[in-house]
Amino acid sequence: MSSDEASDAGWLTWPNLITVIRLALLPLFSGCSSAPITGRRRVALAALGATDWIDGFVARRWHQVSNVGKILDPVADRVLVISGLLAVAAAAGVPCGSR
Repeated sequence: MSSDEASDAGWLTWPNLITVIRLALLPLFSGCSSAPITGRRRVALAALGATDWIDGFVARRWHQVSNVGKILDPVADRVLVISGLLAVAAAAGVPCGSR
């Protein structure tokens, strides 16, 4: 199966489930925003990053690429990146230069 073809499995696939779990973990990551960067936020961020890799691996390995996954996964990636950037900004994780 080429990477351009979607499986006949529909939208109920393991990679789509992993992506939904990744989105469900977003409140956990956001809730840890007040925690120090060495604490729970690092673990939550690592889990979110790992699930991004895992769902792609599972989709390719077991040929479970779906049209829903082709849309859901990039949307989840962008939502999580934006929320991560907002969390870093809210925690003043990037110092501003002083004059």
